[in-house]
Amino acid sequence: MVDLPRAPTDREWELLISHFRTTFGTQGRTTTSGGLRDWSQGNLHISVEPTEQGEQLRLSTLKDDAVALNGLGIMLGAMSVLMGAVVAAAGKPAKALVVLGMFGGMALFAFGANLIRLPSWARARERQMEEIAEHSVKLLPKP
Repeated sequence: MVDLPRAPTDREWELLISHFRTTFGTQGRTTTSGGLRDWSQGNLHISVEPTEQGEQLRLSTLKDDAVALNGLGIMLGAMSVLMGAVVAAAGKPAKALVVLGMFGGMALFAFGANLIRLPSWARARERQMEEIAEHSVKLLPKP
């Protein structure tokens, strides 16, 4: 969240939207409700909201495919334990280790994929949002 010097005019809001579209390479969707203005594309949201002191710019995002991949990792990890236990209970401990290793390896791969790709995505998104915050504050000088 970034404090803004003042609320944008309709023209300034349109300029901000143009900047959002250029920065993120997508059209997005805009909504206005009273004093709230919002631009969003999927899990990416940018809002101008009134506060007790004036206005603020709220920027938020979520990489939902990373959440799904972590969910898959958890599911595969649970399956490795469950299937390993079932096979071990059937009297085949060597095969239980194979099953545990197979599903456990897939779970580790899912988590590892996020560990490798998320930091660069987060840095890029952070840079974009910092640039948008700076641009917004410069565009809206105090009256």
